[in-house]
Amino acid sequence: MAFIDELDEPHENLTLEFKWAQHAIPEDLWETYSAFANTEGGEIVLGIQEHDLNGEKQYRITGVDDPDHLIKEFWDQARDPNKTPQDILPADAVSSMNINGATVVIINVPKANRNDKPVEVYDAKSHRMVAYVRRGESDYRASSAELDRMHYDRNPRADTTPIDELGIDALDQRTIAAYRQRFNRLRETSPWTTEGDEDFLFHVNALGLGNDRRMHPTQAGLLAFGQEHWIHAFFANYHLDYQENLDSSLRWSDRLHSGTGDWSGNLIDFYYEVAARLDRALAQPFGLVDNGMGHTTRSALNDAVHEAVVNALVHAYYSVGSQVRVLIDSGSLTVMNSGTFLIDRKVAIAGGVSQWRNPTLAKIFTLVGIVDRAGSGLQAIYQTWQKHFDAEPVIEETYTPDEVRITLPIINVTGIKTNHRRVASDEILALCHDRGQISADDLVEVFGMKRQAASVALRRLAKSGRMLAERDGQSFVYRTESTSF
Repeated sequence: MAFIDELDEPHENLTLEFKWAQHAIPEDLWETYSAFANTEGGEIVLGIQEHDLNGEKQYRITGVDDPDHLIKEFWDQARDPNKTPQDILPADAVSSMNINGATVVIINVPKANRNDKPVEVYDAKSHRMVAYVRRGESDYRASSAELDRMHYDRNPRADTTPIDELGIDALDQRTIAAYRQRFNRLRETSPWTTEGDEDFLFHVNALGLGNDRRMHPTQAGLLAFGQEHWIHAFFANYHLDYQENLDSSLRWSDRLHSGTGDWSGNLIDFYYEVAARLDRALAQPFGLVDNGMGHTTRSALNDAVHEAVVNALVHAYYSVGSQVRVLIDSGSLTVMNSGTFLIDRKVAIAGGVSQWRNPTLAKIFTLVGIVDRAGSGLQAIYQTWQKHFDAEPVIEETYTPDEVRITLPIINVTGIKTNHRRVASDEILALCHDRGQISADDLVEVFGMKRQAASVALRRLAKSGRMLAERDGQSFVYRTESTSF
């Protein structure tokens, strides 16, 4: 329980809310219920009173008078369709706890399944159902853009919708030809290899029958194969960006982004261009296999890098503020996409659950061997990074604007090509011996390492037993055994 972790200094946050509720269920509880369900889930704790102390919020555990009655009242309202149409709570969602003689009631609200969003509750002021979202420690009515995203995510075939205003000429013929070559090499026995472009694109769901019973690009087809000016006509804020920052003397050492007019600007071409540039940027023997130009590569590390990129492309929400960015520097690879997680992050990392925001896009990539991990992509990235870098990826989800960001730390000594020389472990140990103790800032100062890479290098030495670590405020300092604490 998140509440247990906050007992010493209780305070509200994105996934924790306190209500006084001494005698009855407060009406504003349902705003939080909706907000948690539509965001990341969370705990509502009844029996904690808020008060002001010199302008700061303070919380005091007061307990509730009759926890059994309160729990029954809550369940009665939760299962009343006039209060909330969706009952998303498991049977064990509500419990009570005694803390120093006071009993609190804890309601564990899960993150709602995409098919249940938006989770709405009755608003007595407007006399209608309203959806809320959680931002920081407060609940807000969902904006029209947020509601649009939830309705899009609720439709598992949303990206198969034909765009009646466009014909096949809105798609880039060079992208289609290159894609078909890859498909033919990978799937030689498929009957689709001998079909014309229109029939082939219909089979891969890049084209669909419109209201006029004619073929038109689907949303996925336009994004995957489209010419950029037509993509922008329907996705005004569409933007793709790859930046390589491996030379500190330059703003960037390599860049590819949409809007330049010198390439198609679609997702298929972006993926292959970025994959090739990442292969060149990293010193590992990376590269796509020759036979199918598929996603299978010569190393698990390369698979993980490519997986991070394609995950962003098929999970992005291509509407308000839609963008996918890939940034690589001497300390990390960061991949960002607009939108939010469809499932709980812990479930995604554990693997075994596959939910694509854009399943037709995923199919188009799958047919040429790019997406090939059913529900295990993020799990594979985690496992690979722990094995090769002894470090975990950092996953962040932000709101307004909605964005998912995964940062993969890369340590200089593993072979990334930068303008910095490689720093050996013995050099770090020698510096520690000379100075008595060191921190990540010392490695940044002396060797020019990125701070994140320096921190990871020190943690690896401590884990191997060659250094000792001690917390110093919010960070750590390190010493060798000969200069022990």
